[in-house]
Amino acid sequence: MEIHHASHFEGSSDFGVVFVWMPLAAVIGFLVGFGLSFSTRRRGFPGYAYRQGIALLAIAGLIALGGGLTYATAVRPHVPTIDGKPLALQIELRVPANGRTIEQLRATGFDARVDEDPDDASNASPLWSQAVRTDEFITVPMWENLHSITKKRQIPAWDAHESYHYFKVAVPASPQKIDQEWSDWIVSVVRPTDNNQSQVMECHARYRVRFAADRPDEN
Repeated sequence: MEIHHASHFEGSSDFGVVFVWMPLAAVIGFLVGFGLSFSTRRRGFPGYAYRQGIALLAIAGLIALGGGLTYATAVRPHVPTIDGKPLALQIELRVPANGRTIEQLRATGFDARVDEDPDDASNASPLWSQAVRTDEFITVPMWENLHSITKKRQIPAWDAHESYHYFKVAVPASPQKIDQEWSDWIVSVVRPTDNNQSQVMECHARYRVRFAADRPDEN
């Protein structure tokens, strides 16, 4: 499940284990045991030990075969590079200040990450030590190394009430150049409802492709 990046969303990979692999293992185990019971004529404990040994060898062989096929057919991600140098996204998130300080915005639980695929373990997070406040906005930078060649990158941002903003990253799957210019600002607004108590109703994002080594010191 992990090597083929099966989605964990709402237990999808668990359904695969319970309804595909476990029944398949039961069927294979039954067929192996059924075949051994008719193919061996030994009786008593020696016969029992002989059949158990063959069954264990058969299981080990099936596991080795399944593992080998799984490894051989797995799609392994390739890290995008330019001239052998790893790439990263430089990101800025901008939230209307509305009279808040940077510390007050952080206290709302405002956070973000970068998704490259459903199971991407993103290490990106807002760099609060480099946040800047003006009369209109609080701007928080982020950096995230690119881990795979994909066009499905997006930036989700949210607060403690899990009111999400999603920003699609429109860069090539494997960027061929460094962007000196920022993308346009993308604006996401959460629709106010009776049940929505979000403290971050509006969020803006922009990004550009940089070399991972250019990441500034967080201190």
